[in-house]
Amino acid sequence: YPAPQDDLARAVRTVHAKAGEWKLDMTGYSVWGSSAGGHLAASFGTKNMGYAQYDLPKPGALILTYPVVTMGEKAHPGSRNFLLGSHPTEEEIRFASIEAQIDSDYPPTFLWWGDCDGTVDPDNSRMLRAALEANHIPSMCMEFAGVDHGIGPVFLKPCPNPSGIRNIQLTVTGGKNLQAQLFKICHRPPSQKTGPAGYQQFHSLFLLCLLAVIQKILHVPVGLGILFQHFPA
Repeated sequence: YPAPQDDLARAVRTVHAKAGEWKLDMTGYSVWGSSAGGHLAASFGTKNMGYAQYDLPKPGALILTYPVVTMGEKAHPGSRNFLLGSHPTEEEIRFASIEAQIDSDYPPTFLWWGDCDGTVDPDNSRMLRAALEANHIPSMCMEFAGVDHGIGPVFLKPCPNPSGIRNIQLTVTGGKNLQAQLFKICHRPPSQKTGPAGYQQFHSLFLLCLLAVIQKILHVPVGLGILFQHFPA
């Protein structure tokens, strides 16, 4: 700290500066993050680590996938070590623990995770959910049974619980065509499912579901000003 936040702020500032040239509507822009990148994205919604420290507009929404949240007892050790060093103080731990920094002005949030996450303790997401609810933040939090860490193309893992992924789509959009495509991709033989094209299709379809969540659940307009931040935990 603060190198990751500096990088993200620079990216947000660049996209804002190029919005006209790139024909982007940055109103209500969203920040997305997975795993350790989920901590980065979530931190950008806080006032002590995020947008306010860089004189940037507050994100309209945060999209967090099995994120690292706390730097306390349930922290992912590697993420904490990279961010705070090997011997952080109690003050530093609280400063960088997202659940301790959420207030009533935190951005609307979509959060999902699996209950079988063997990398980042699922209690990280549960702690974040509790903090969002305590501060009355518009949010949608979804926990999926039998789902581990690293779903999708990042770690080249097949979808272990396609019914859970399909349920996201059905809950949000109810579109049978997209649901059928997700089912088809998730049930391909391993030789067909692990290629870049298969994962790209799966991820693209999954993102459509999340975009629908932002629009329909969080009531945040969706533009093209979306940032992906993923730093493997």
